Amino acid sequence: MMDSDSNDKIKIKALLETYTVNDISNTFTVIDNKLLSLHECSAEDFLQLNSDFKNLYKQSEIISENVNVIFSILIKIKNYIRRFILSMMN
Repeated sequence: MMDSDSNDKIKIKALLETYTVNDISNTFTVIDNKLLSLHECSAEDFLQLNSDFKNLYKQSEIISENVNVIFSILIKIKNYIRRFILSMMN
């Protein structure tokens, strides 16, 4: 049974017999460029998402304020109707 180090050396030798160092270097360059592109795209997406969340948060605050105003008005109407009904009963 071969140890891991010998097995790795055999695999590296087979790789270098199949591909040139230049081929391997070019492959890593392509991978690196794709990773950089993905990183740039991800950063742009994150910034846009963050901006969208901030806008949605501002809108939710406005909606919440409007709901509070509506509830306040409804409570006043309810109290007015209650007082009216009680006055009619007396």
